[in-house]
Amino acid sequence: MKFRICILLSGIFILSMIISGCSSENKLLREKFISGGYKMIVCPVHLLDRQSSMYDGSISKKIVDYMNERNYANASQTELCPPPNINWQGDQAVMVDNSIDLFKTFIIMNKVPAKTFVFYAEFLRGGKDNRVVGVHYYLLDSKGEIAMRGILNSHSKEFIEVKPVTNEDCLRVLMDSFETKMME
Repeated sequence: MKFRICILLSGIFILSMIISGCSSENKLLREKFISGGYKMIVCPVHLLDRQSSMYDGSISKKIVDYMNERNYANASQTELCPPPNINWQGDQAVMVDNSIDLFKTFIIMNKVPAKTFVFYAEFLRGGKDNRVVGVHYYLLDSKGEIAMRGILNSHSKEFIEVKPVTNEDCLRVLMDSFETKMME
């Protein structure tokens, strides 16, 4: 009997660890964003490979223009950069969870105003040929809650269709995925 209780409690503990560690989207929050009328701050895009890490404001400016042209939000650009997640993981989902944790802390520490969403993207390159291996993006509210996130790689429709090579290609993958989520 004690053995069964220990097994049951262990299972519940493991399940709670998995659930609490998973950074998932809040569908109601995403619908709230989609309803319109919000401000959006777009952070510089993080360009990451196994040897270097840098931010690019010119790409984030294009994201701002995209958001404003489609009236998704009253978007503006910031020069503030979330702390970079430079800890490469074989599993991109783990890497995304780590990036989201850093991004949440960044949002809370910078006291983002209410009714404001913050957008952040990462373009990852890897392998011997330094090819694009992932495009990640995150849309969080001022409390650090996830309205939207994207993990795009060789298993994603948008990634496969574009076959990204350049940062412009990565931006197209991101926008295609974002557009799809806006229509859900």
